[in-house]
Amino acid sequence: MAPYPFTNEGDQWVLHLDDYAVVQICFDYSVTLNIGNTSPVYFGIGIANRFSFMDAGKIHAVDVNADPFSGSALLALRNRVVHEIAIAPEEGVLHIRFAGDASIVVEADPQYEAWQLVFSEAGQELRVICMPGGGLSIWSPSDERESN
Repeated sequence: MAPYPFTNEGDQWVLHLDDYAVVQICFDYSVTLNIGNTSPVYFGIGIANRFSFMDAGKIHAVDVNADPFSGSALLALRNRVVHEIAIAPEEGVLHIRFAGDASIVVEADPQYEAWQLVFSEAGQELRVICMPGGGLSIWSPSDERESN
């Protein structure tokens, strides 16, 4: 079962976002996309693995650890509307679809945590992390309440 705010669609967890946009792009040892709108709800996606970025008919291989400049094409995402975030929970694949037929696809890594997603609403966070090999680790506010 998909955790809130995702819905089950076939073998994926899907979140339709059409009124959210990329408000910040950060580069360090990974790439972080902060997604929001005027509401207090926001999403943060950290990508610590190499991934594919498709935009304007071009495919960009992004690996900021190996080549910090490989992420420069991602600057085109600033203020771009995010249509959908989809997670294939069995494989650990993250797919982000943007306006203008742009997308990011992140595969699981056999040795490292490939990506993480944080959803924040009213001071509560849901955190989904792609574990090495593709399994997911999920932390939600209900987990904290149950452990107290």
